[in-house]
Amino acid sequence: SKTVAMVARMSHQKDHVTFLEAAQKIVARLPSTRFILVGDGPCRPMIESKVKELGLTGSVRILGARHDAWEIVQHVDCCVLATHFEGCSNVILEAMAAGKPVVATDVGGNRELIVDGETGFLIPPKNPMVLANMVLEILENPEKANMIGQRAQNRIAQNFTLHETVRKTEALYLKLLQEKGVFTP
Repeated sequence: SKTVAMVARMSHQKDHVTFLEAAQKIVARLPSTRFILVGDGPCRPMIESKVKELGLTGSVRILGARHDAWEIVQHVDCCVLATHFEGCSNVILEAMAAGKPVVATDVGGNRELIVDGETGFLIPPKNPMVLANMVLEILENPEKANMIGQRAQNRIAQNFTLHETVRKTEALYLKLLQEKGVFTP
């Protein structure tokens, strides 16, 4: 069976409801699919109710806040972030670094991390049908999923390592100093 994870604080902005509505559609086509929710927060009681309401009790596991989220991500087939507001998501970075295909909403800094269709998928927020279809695309095409996961891992290794971040920050400071006439190479 395949496993899909969402690692996120259980707050309204993370939109677990869209994730669960998509899960219901995925289970209708691939009944053995399992869904893992890692995280905790004020919306947990509502999310637990939604799992029951959608008939997903046997398919969804809520693990709560965990310190081993990175370990969990290593063992899933796909990671999802259904949020409708985001800065730069560490969850997406970690999933990509682990070589996992990611489906995330096209909000905030997600576009800076994911090259749509190449290193993951960007989808509109609050759209369970599109989310379900993208996840099914990954689950039903393991070769494509592996290729996307590999490209994601390469993208993180090339662009988001500590060394690369320091190099880019240094280059930005030098450029700004040159523009101000404070520094000439």
